[in-house]
Amino acid sequence: MHITSITPMKDEVPFILDWIAYHLLIGINDMFVFSNDCMDGTNIMLKRLDEMGIVRHLTNPPVFNNKTHHHW
Repeated sequence: MHITSITPMKDEVPFILDWIAYHLLIGINDMFVFSNDCMDGTNIMLKRLDEMGIVRHLTNPPVFNNKTHHHW
């Protein structure tokens, strides 16, 4: 069985490696991560992990003139 994870992510740099390890452990084969307006280096880490072939990183720019995807 082939399982793919598709998820948004914002400002999660301290947890990315644990998140990836866990998902590999439970049997996820491919991980697509859409970064949303990151301010802590998450997008930089995801870009490097993409270059290494570990995850597929795509940016998820705001649409409809919204300033951000996540509202705190």
